[in-house]
Amino acid sequence: MKSPKAVALLIFLLAGGCTTPTMNGVAPADELSPVPASVAGTYRLQSVNDQALPALVGSWDDCREDLLSAALTLRPNRRYLMTATARQECAGAAPIESRGRGTQGRYTVQGDTIRLDDEPTMLAGAAGPGWVDDYSGRRFAVEEIEGVGMLDGDTLTLRLEGGGIATFRRMQR
Repeated sequence: MKSPKAVALLIFLLAGGCTTPTMNGVAPADELSPVPASVAGTYRLQSVNDQALPALVGSWDDCREDLLSAALTLRPNRRYLMTATARQECAGAAPIESRGRGTQGRYTVQGDTIRLDDEPTMLAGAAGPGWVDDYSGRRFAVEEIEGVGMLDGDTLTLRLEGGGIATFRRMQR
């Protein structure tokens, strides 16, 4: 025979006496629940700090780097994938492109707020010979798009790690 305390505890738990912990009165996103259809989809980068693409993201010596395109896919399983194409041009040399660089990770949704995880996996992509990976003149890289964003209809606005704003528009759901 079970003890009365054990039976009471079981009844309490089955009756819903155990609730989800909250932070400031808001329950954390349930990672098993589906993402709202209004969130999941593919978003194309439209501008960086109100500068339409291609956007100058850095320069050094006689060279410059432009971000040509980027796409952010928010999957229904709360995972995201962001990839980009950029071009570097140096005086007297043919332009070099980098494709597929970006990040992938998890995201959460709370109302109109989207939070990309702060420890995403970096995607190396493929760059042409001579691509300069690290230079002090870079103002922005697609790998820096992380943190908090706001969804307003088909427009997703994300704060950049180093300051500034990246604006995306939904392409497909």
